Amino acid sequence: MKVHFREQVIPKMLHFGKENKIFKYPVLAFVTGYFACHHVVQSILKERYRYFALTSAVLIFLFSSSFTDPVQTEIFASETVSAEESTEEVLRLSKLPESELQEENLTNTSTVANDQVLIFDENEKEQEPSFDDDWKLILVNKQNMVPSDYSFELGTIRGSIQADVRILDELSQMIDAAKKDGVTLTVCSGCRDYNRQTVLFDKKIRNYMGSGMSYFDAYSIASQAVTIPGKSEHQIGLALDIISNNYSSLNEGFADTEAGKWLAANSDQYGFILRYPLGKENITGIEYEPWHFRYVGQEAAKVITEQGITLEEYVEQIGLR
Repeated sequence: MKVHFREQVIPKMLHFGKENKIFKYPVLAFVTGYFACHHVVQSILKERYRYFALTSAVLIFLFSSSFTDPVQTEIFASETVSAEESTEEVLRLSKLPESELQEENLTNTSTVANDQVLIFDENEKEQEPSFDDDWKLILVNKQNMVPSDYSFELGTIRGSIQADVRILDELSQMIDAAKKDGVTLTVCSGCRDYNRQTVLFDKKIRNYMGSGMSYFDAYSIASQAVTIPGKSEHQIGLALDIISNNYSSLNEGFADTEAGKWLAANSDQYGFILRYPLGKENITGIEYEPWHFRYVGQEAAKVITEQGITLEEYVEQIGLR
């Protein structure tokens, strides 16, 4: 017969302690410890899903490169907005219907101080090869964060969509050239600051978790579709999402449109490259995005396109890092 410890053994122990005063306090201590442990175990069993989520979050915090990178700590401190502003932005977006949310994701951008200039540490300059235009080749990905001292001047493409002012002339030339060939190109997303990128990344995680994924799985998959805040090229004003007047969806189908084909064939002439090509996901860490183009300058763009390589491979090839 199954012995019920709490109903049978505990009363006997208490009686024993009462009859034998020398064991009174040890018995009381044991019983108290038993009930405390029992309460903790029952609490964990009752809230096991919450404890599992908390444990997953702690593991992600400890092992994810986006949280353990010491440089990122500086980015968090320097770029975080007030909690009230962030909360209001998240609540506002969560109330938008899906169609408006997609438009919001594409068009809402933030600004960077126009009076700042690009700064390099003198010691770093001496250790790296000399490139007059090395700002064009800055590598930002999952392994390389936006430098804490990186800054630039913004120029307006249209409306609230902006980019590094130094790429606007060649971007305009590319759009005009495409138009002459009967192709209309439209930049739907340009520079996005750290806080804006955080809103988009968190939204993607919530979408995946809403379909039943754990936080860990949602975070992992979301990072392949939306770049982790602090490690997005959109933050340096050199990356653009480009669509056309007859195809506005950001998906792989854009590659088969006239605009997608024109960009793949001609963008290098104006200093732009297809940043996340098909078949290079293991190098870039990002899924195929035929709409995402990055400015690297005409010389680098020509080599990268002709050789069919990525910016990561080119930077390593020329020994810039």
